[in-house]
Amino acid sequence: MSFNDASSFKPVQSYHQLFSTFKIKFPESQEPERHLYIAPFEVVIHNKPNDCWVSFLGKVYNITPLIKQYRGEDCVRPLIAFAGKDISDWFDAKTGDIQHYIHPITGVSVPYCPHGRIPHVEIQIPSTEWRPLKRTPWWFDDKRYMVGLLTKRVRPLRIVNTLICKEVYLDVCCEDTINRIMERYSIFNSDSDSYTWRYNN
Repeated sequence: MSFNDASSFKPVQSYHQLFSTFKIKFPESQEPERHLYIAPFEVVIHNKPNDCWVSFLGKVYNITPLIKQYRGEDCVRPLIAFAGKDISDWFDAKTGDIQHYIHPITGVSVPYCPHGRIPHVEIQIPSTEWRPLKRTPWWFDDKRYMVGLLTKRVRPLRIVNTLICKEVYLDVCCEDTINRIMERYSIFNSDSDSYTWRYNN
């Protein structure tokens, strides 16, 4: 089995179509593998209320439990609307916190939610109903919601099975290890780990 950079090749088989049957899943009680890199096309397929991922500031979060917790409330509508997408513009890249702005009436710095209030963002104007948040905001709770890091670049790859003379084109994260590439290739060949892999020769 050999593989090389396929930036100059045009795929003859759509990896994106086949990938819909190979979603990354983790048990709820188990933390994801450290430094697992995820591509945008892997995030976008998780775009439903019962399977909702978002990415922001270089990380990928599975917020499905959050959607279930606030099911039926208006605060989850923005998250459902942006399921499978990148929402980095909602957050401050320096602090990691949600964006803030000066409220035009009170003159107080409050969370900026242009698409509507989201979970763990409280009432923005003085009110007797205001209560302090007694938990870590979900966008800071990596242990509970983060499933991996967003890749810095997606690379096209050509994999040649020299035993049966078959080529496969797929996209991988530039940070992927050979083991991760083998895992991705397993949707084409379930015995991928039984082969000897070589690069560019």
